[in-house]
Amino acid sequence: MRDGPKPLSMHLGMTSACLQGQEQAVEHLADMVRGIQLYQKSSYKPTSSQRLQVWSEEQTQLFRILGADNFSIGERDICVLIPSLINGSGILDLCPERSLAKWLTTQDLDVYLLDWGDIMKEDPAITIQTLVCDRLGIAVSELKNRTGKSKCKIHVLGYCMGGALSLGIAAVKPDLFDTLTLLATPWDFYAGQRTLLRHVQFWAPSAMGLIENKNYLSADQLQSLFASVDPMLAQKKFSRFANMNMESEEARIFVAVEDWLNDGQDLPAGIARECIMDWFLNNGPCSGIWILEGRLVDPQNIKMPVHIVASRKDQLVEYDAALSLRQTLPCSYVTEPDCGHIGMIAGKGSIADVWQPMAQWMKKQATDKNAS
Repeated sequence: MRDGPKPLSMHLGMTSACLQGQEQAVEHLADMVRGIQLYQKSSYKPTSSQRLQVWSEEQTQLFRILGADNFSIGERDICVLIPSLINGSGILDLCPERSLAKWLTTQDLDVYLLDWGDIMKEDPAITIQTLVCDRLGIAVSELKNRTGKSKCKIHVLGYCMGGALSLGIAAVKPDLFDTLTLLATPWDFYAGQRTLLRHVQFWAPSAMGLIENKNYLSADQLQSLFASVDPMLAQKKFSRFANMNMESEEARIFVAVEDWLNDGQDLPAGIARECIMDWFLNNGPCSGIWILEGRLVDPQNIKMPVHIVASRKDQLVEYDAALSLRQTLPCSYVTEPDCGHIGMIAGKGSIADVWQPMAQWMKKQATDKNAS
């Protein structure tokens, strides 16, 4: 049985609340539009760190990040930064105000940045195995050869998908480098709440159709997938930007991140299929079907120390998906920062909560190994 008529005062109260909610929604929308306009009009142009190319193969290049000191390769421990394929290496050398690559040069490390380049200019049949074994593996081997008989250690730090690719080469060539840091790196795509996985499952049929028609997967299609995870993200972030001081460091970092996001990479058909079908839908890395050079990518083969950096605030790489490796790796250490996926690189707390723990851990591993 339905309730009787509500008192007039309650109806008026509800109407007032609805009007207030509508007014707030209009204000938020206006802030978002203003934020987008301010971003488009921004004169700030992020610059990368001074660098020197030391190796290349096809579109892929390895750069040495130049710091304040001049020293030869082999005099300091080496740190090689490995980005994802989708949005490129720029996030790891974002801008003078927030460059992980440049900051690491101040930590007594000889820093190198791998840039996958525009692999769309290569054979559409290029595979993840090519990138892992013939690019990443060869680039690190080149550095190892250049150090000669030096006792310097080689640390590899992979961000997001770059971490998974780094883990792949570590599993099939376990003596290639000394430590591995996995920053916001997915492994078990079926772990946790599976938020991104459910979006991929819904999105995949149309994406696979586009891949078959165009022989590649566009960056716009990938960005639409990521945006679907948090449909209100654009409104929230541009509304926040609209209220920043446009001359502040915070505003400059925001512009640099947006520039990086808007400069995403299209993926060739073969790699796109592998990422969607083998990794996400079939959970290949975790379920034992990822094969490189005829060998199973098995984390149990990785005897080197591994540092897992995973956050409960990460909406793209869920905490459980990243932390699942801890059960398999023989020697692992975990840091749990209070940052989002991009916030681990560009957030206010990134240096203190993420970068410093990573650098300190690398130094400790080098010291412990020398002592032993």
